[in-house]
Amino acid sequence: MTVRSRRAIALAVVLLALIGLGGPARGALSDYYLSAGSGTNVFAVRFAGTMNSTWRGFLQSGISAWNSTYSQTGTLISTTTGSTTKSLQLGALPSGTIGRYQYGGTRADRTFVITVDAQQIINSPQRVSSVAKWAKFTAMHELGHALSLKDNPSTSSASIMKYKPMGWAGVYGSPRAYDKNAVASIY
Repeated sequence: MTVRSRRAIALAVVLLALIGLGGPARGALSDYYLSAGSGTNVFAVRFAGTMNSTWRGFLQSGISAWNSTYSQTGTLISTTTGSTTKSLQLGALPSGTIGRYQYGGTRADRTFVITVDAQQIINSPQRVSSVAKWAKFTAMHELGHALSLKDNPSTSSASIMKYKPMGWAGVYGSPRAYDKNAVASIY
């Protein structure tokens, strides 16, 4: 194959990725893709800091929700007590913020810390679901960033990445079809 042919194929692949061929809701990659995500959808996370078993269970349920999509997305998130540069923790966040994804490194060697503010979830006037459901939803949303999904994707479809799911009437208990299709198209 000539250099010219290889370049043409590479350009075609890039163009197909940019227009979102096979992507969720027929949107462009930029509609849902977050370059700050991990280079893989198979990784281990560690629970960091002080966290009781109840909150560990809430956050674990968010991990389990993503793992339940394995057959569609290939996503497998395990937990470890060993050394890892990916962690989930409880901590105080600015007013109105219940979860945060902070990242470092390169996409190929991504590090991240997901912080969930338990007090803001407990005390939120918008929380109409149980604390357990809201904490699970927050963990799923923040793990969505680790899986390269951005906030508020340009879609009318249901998504756990939207800030106001179901108009605050409740929260989703699992990643929606749009989220699963987006992760599958990225990885």
